[in-house]
Amino acid sequence: MGDWTVWGRDGTGKLRWLNHTDDQGWAADEESTMRLEAPNFGFPVTPTGPWQHGIPDEPALYAAALVVIPGATKTAGEVPHHPALDYPPKDDVVY
Repeated sequence: MGDWTVWGRDGTGKLRWLNHTDDQGWAADEESTMRLEAPNFGFPVTPTGPWQHGIPDEPALYAAALVVIPGATKTAGEVPHHPALDYPPKDDVVY
């Protein structure tokens, strides 16, 4: 998709970041790397769910970076679009 970076500062002022490049994958600060590579890593796709287990693709990596990097309000490059959720309608839900 593209080359992009997400960064922010945690509560102590420490810089947290993740860089993605198409040809080399991704690299991040030590704490972010540890969280993203944890065996049972998951995160909410939206504040109320659903839950994403693992990082299957680049948009999911971007969404995960926004979750694990505190204050990740800074971006550069071609960040992927956050995928829209498409659920089939449920019979018992009134719209």
